[in-house]
Amino acid sequence: MIKRAIISGLLSAGLDVHDFRVCPIPVVRYQMGSHGAMGGVHVRKSPYDPDLIDIKFFDERGMEISSSREKSIERLFFREDFRRAKVEEIGRLSLPVYDVEFYKHGMSSFIDRDVIRQRSLRIVIDYAYGSSSMIFPQILGDLGCEVIALNAYMDETKITKSGEEFQRSLRQLSEIVRSLGADLGIMLDTGAEKIFLVDDRGDLLTDDMALALVAFLVMRTHSPGVIGIPISASSAIEELAHDHGFQVLRTQTAPRSSTEGAIKEGVLFVGDGLGGFIFPRFQPAFDGMLATLKLLEMLAAQNVRLHELIRFIPQRFTCRKQVPCSWERKGGTMRALIAATAEDQVELLDGVKVHLGSDWVMLYPDQDRPYFHIIAEAHTRSKAEAHAARYQDVLAQCMKQPGVEAVA
Repeated sequence: MIKRAIISGLLSAGLDVHDFRVCPIPVVRYQMGSHGAMGGVHVRKSPYDPDLIDIKFFDERGMEISSSREKSIERLFFREDFRRAKVEEIGRLSLPVYDVEFYKHGMSSFIDRDVIRQRSLRIVIDYAYGSSSMIFPQILGDLGCEVIALNAYMDETKITKSGEEFQRSLRQLSEIVRSLGADLGIMLDTGAEKIFLVDDRGDLLTDDMALALVAFLVMRTHSPGVIGIPISASSAIEELAHDHGFQVLRTQTAPRSSTEGAIKEGVLFVGDGLGGFIFPRFQPAFDGMLATLKLLEMLAAQNVRLHELIRFIPQRFTCRKQVPCSWERKGGTMRALIAATAEDQVELLDGVKVHLGSDWVMLYPDQDRPYFHIIAEAHTRSKAEAHAARYQDVLAQCMKQPGVEAVA
């Protein structure tokens, strides 16, 4: 219903629309270039909340539109300040068959297929009832991998998962990998943008460890270049990059910032620390299917198992907290927080990041929910927890300052 309403609105403004029907998000982005589209829209049930519908807007490059452009569109929409086409000028609706071969050919030219075939990897993939189950099995089948597929069919009633259901699915994946002696376990999200990893011992990798391992593999299999990571990512990656002659580009935590970093010169890889991986030479956007193939290629080229690489990652401990903060208080709280940390060594790329020698603490507001996030990293777990507790108190004091609510 929502999708058809959007299509009707675009047609009434004189725009031609290509309807790809059910299609994974990365394929939509890739197809946009071949059709010369000026923008894209993807409508889906939220994977996190059964009462929400996600509407994703893409620019002409298939990247998320910026927040400033988002706000401009909202203002124009609510003012009803947009073009109405005459009857003879309304747009045309077409239903092209999205060319899976076009996407597959692009992947084939980017991936070393022979290296993957020679290794004959056994992998377990959970498709999470998403649209990737329609095309990815065919792509994997051409690479000589032994694939054990889970939930490999579309089911709109099972797309949305609670946090508990999501963790249960990961535990199931972990148990299957361990019992079958598989080389790797991967869960794709429903939009096929992100992946969650289980190593060959059946151990679930945290998002931080997964980012560090994939970045490390990129360093071992590519000539020196630039790797993009969010400002909230572990400093262990910078140590690895220094040892391998790579540079690290820190980005803001928003998805748009990751894609903007991906189009900068010399960038070979970008990770968001939340399961999203970008290989810009294929496309400057999150693509879980491509990330899966690239991970298989790098593991095969190095002839290593995933758990063997963990010992190369410098050990860091992270503590994360969420602190409720109303929308009205966010702006004033940020200003008070910047003032409260003025004498510290701070970085203001996104929120406030306080450097404490080799340790650090970051505080930033959530873009979509009434929360502040606190992330602390240290060489020991107790120090990370102590840093987080200390700055949670600082944040609480900032929220209580007079005028915070009024200023916001």
